[in-house]
Amino acid sequence: MTTRLFFSIVVATVGAALASAQASDLDTGVRAAFESYVAPWLNHAEIQDAVRAQNAEHAALTDEEVLAFDQRWRADGGGAQFDEIMAKSCSSFMIDQQNRSGGLIVELFIVDLKGLNVCQTVITSDVFQGDEPKFQVPISGGASGEIIEEMEWDDEIGSFLQKISRTITDSNTGEVIGTVTAGLAIDLL
Repeated sequence: MTTRLFFSIVVATVGAALASAQASDLDTGVRAAFESYVAPWLNHAEIQDAVRAQNAEHAALTDEEVLAFDQRWRADGGGAQFDEIMAKSCSSFMIDQQNRSGGLIVELFIVDLKGLNVCQTVITSDVFQGDEPKFQVPISGGASGEIIEEMEWDDEIGSFLQKISRTITDSNTGEVIGTVTAGLAIDLL
């Protein structure tokens, strides 16, 4: 093996190890922020009652009806559906929680078992999250389901954003009743 090839392999290996360590440190920071700012209020009656109620209301929805909700949302840019969600007391509750984070939390939304938004703090591009990893991965992981998505640049906040999603469990039964997604400003971790 030539010295140049050996050096290239060493540099690539060390670079990959450093990138992996940085990603691991970042994931640790994201989880710690979630535990400090989001997890403590997921069992609050405001959230639990809203998710339970929407699950009961949506239990009989067909896949076609769920997609119709989403198509209306996309066509109207949220429109009346977004206004209805934002008028819920659970959305106001979450906005208060987001404001207490000092800018760390950029967005929050909670999703029912059909994959539809229950309450949220900002507009989302769609109301149906059920076809996305941020819903599918936590739901498939049961009570401890979680996903930390790749960082993405957010022009609105002028920072990188990292989203963490976890399942929400019923505080009475321990059953999974939905998911929560928190978007965190990386520069404030």
